[in-house]
Amino acid sequence: MSEWNSINNLVPAEPDPKKNIFVRYIYESLIQLAPINPTVATDVYTWNIEIQQAAIYEEITITVPFAHVCIKSSDSLTNRDVVIRPKVFTMTPDLQEEADLGFNVDPYEFPLISIESSGKLTMHKLTIEHFRENTQFTLCILNHNSTTTWTDIIFRPHSDRNHDLRYTLPFVYMFSGTHLFDSVIFEATLLSQTSACRSRYQSGLIDFLGFGKKQATYIGCQFIDIDRDSGTGAAIQSTGFNLTITDCLFQQTTPSASSYQNMNNQLKIDDDNNKPNPISNKHNTSHKKIHQQIKKKKKQSGNEAPAPPKTAEDLLLNQTCGWDQAYVSIDEIETSIPSNESYINGTTQFIGLQVGALHIQNTKVTIDKSVVFAGNIAPLPDSAIAKPPEQVSNTSAPTNTTKSNSRDFNSSQFMSQKKNNKNKNKQINRNTNKIFNEGEEGEDEWAGIAPLLRGYTSATENTLYRRNILCGYGSQIVVDADPFSEDGIQRESLWILKTDEGSKATYTNLSTPGKCLITGTAGDKPYSLFVPIIEEAKADESEDRYGADITLKGSHFIRCGMMQYEICEYEKPKEVSQTRNDDPPPAEEAPPDPHEEHCQRRIMEYALDWKSEQEVVIQSRYKAVRKWKKIDVRILYGNGQSTEVFTVSTEKLTAGIIVAMVLGALALVGAAVGLLIAVIYCQYKQKQLDEEAKKKEDQEFLMETMDPTYEQQQQ
Repeated sequence: MSEWNSINNLVPAEPDPKKNIFVRYIYESLIQLAPINPTVATDVYTWNIEIQQAAIYEEITITVPFAHVCIKSSDSLTNRDVVIRPKVFTMTPDLQEEADLGFNVDPYEFPLISIESSGKLTMHKLTIEHFRENTQFTLCILNHNSTTTWTDIIFRPHSDRNHDLRYTLPFVYMFSGTHLFDSVIFEATLLSQTSACRSRYQSGLIDFLGFGKKQATYIGCQFIDIDRDSGTGAAIQSTGFNLTITDCLFQQTTPSASSYQNMNNQLKIDDDNNKPNPISNKHNTSHKKIHQQIKKKKKQSGNEAPAPPKTAEDLLLNQTCGWDQAYVSIDEIETSIPSNESYINGTTQFIGLQVGALHIQNTKVTIDKSVVFAGNIAPLPDSAIAKPPEQVSNTSAPTNTTKSNSRDFNSSQFMSQKKNNKNKNKQINRNTNKIFNEGEEGEDEWAGIAPLLRGYTSATENTLYRRNILCGYGSQIVVDADPFSEDGIQRESLWILKTDEGSKATYTNLSTPGKCLITGTAGDKPYSLFVPIIEEAKADESEDRYGADITLKGSHFIRCGMMQYEICEYEKPKEVSQTRNDDPPPAEEAPPDPHEEHCQRRIMEYALDWKSEQEVVIQSRYKAVRKWKKIDVRILYGNGQSTEVFTVSTEKLTAGIIVAMVLGALALVGAAVGLLIAVIYCQYKQKQLDEEAKKKEDQEFLMETMDPTYEQQQQ
């Protein structure tokens, strides 16, 4: 057998150009060929398999226990010339009989590649195909502290599969060990509740081999158009491993069916009243119900209106734009105190990922400032509409002016209730994105349509909405703000959603995980999801003269249920007293702030007109804001955060006032010019008098010099 102890064992030994499919060649070579004897450097037996011919190699299994196997294509071949894929086993008569009786018979006997018991595998310049149909076996299983290196490899679905097939098991499953993926491409694949590359380490499973290794490294890899129907981690799902991701590309170039499903799953149909409500928004109460509750309380307490919600404590803000999927997922066992640390660095890019880019839970991840998150835009819900259904909308009423979603909205499920309301009250004010004053009647034109869907802007044209990172309890993200800026478009917004995942978990030492922690310059942002910015505010008196219409311009006015506008009567800044006083009275003795009683707050989804995420029109009503010639306005968002306060005025300069001001200005200019002329004239006359006096004095001095008796003669 020593004759086989060469540097390379060639497969097939005698190339056959007429044949393009070889069966069990690699498997038989590993059995027949003696390994290269171990050396001081390797300390293990090694099989070097070099494939000479471009062809398809169907293998039952390639198993590597306690050894090192190297499989590669020859230098003359590319990584697409040699294809390794699983072989469907031949049915025995007994199994065929079971299949005929309706029993499920697995078409495969083993995983394609299995590395066990500290085995080592090196794969270079090959294409590896998944199973032709779903099976109970993972394609490649890496276990027992194994070590693998994958270089210039392509993973792709089986060429002869049903193209609608969604695989239920990953291409690669890592339970332990050290694994390197260098320049590996995972081609477009449909997956069901699994990922393209899965790793899961749990302490105690491999103690008989000593301390478990748990490192997976991805360098220059590409995961493009991996479509997972549900769950986190379409491309990579890692639990308990230390991950290093360098110079990789994660991208979706085609619409993901699962992303639309994810958005639509945020809504549920209430069969009792045929109204869709966001599952996550338990405070979603229609305007009409709120108005009825206010009227009921007023009747109970006389003419005294209920107090408005406080600025931070009583804000009923529940985000409606959350998501629960991600392209890459990194976490640890919920009951384990976080001990791992993963790194995402280099030129790694997360681009166009509709389902969301990254999911982190109960672990630490450090993201380099050179990493890019860009264009991870959520799709538009199927039921999103730009304006209320025509049957109940009024063309004279302000509506959202953004481009409508191309998908038609079937509003029949909401029509019956609206028609009944219309018959009951024929005098309906359609413009109901207002707070109605006493005696006014109105119906919410958006009633029955969840806030997330009201006047929704186009996901591809006007929106800035992103899905970058889901961050659960026990997590820490070390990152600067640079990766999320998208060349400055995102400004202060990061699109990192802090979730409640893991909030009920308890560690083995009975401690509990803390909420997601963000450090680095990204941690300095006021709110991790998005930050609305007001750049300009102006006000006009409403047409009905019951308040003011206020136009806000800026950025990141996001339709997410996380913004309230606040309009308050203008309050002059209070001067700070310089005298020393005693301690202020306790909070319970402090008198109520009268200014607080005249503030109006409302969720931004009920704005008068939401033109885009750069402009919104809100309206004050005299029931709350009695004086509106000069008012303060700001946006409350997130967890009690606030934008800068803008003071706006409805006082406008009329034509008469402008003419009077111009005439007055001209009069002032004329008076100033006249005064200037008078001053100049007086100075001129004074100068003449001074010159005459000096001339006379000079003449007298000259005469005294010429005639000494001149002075006596003058006397």
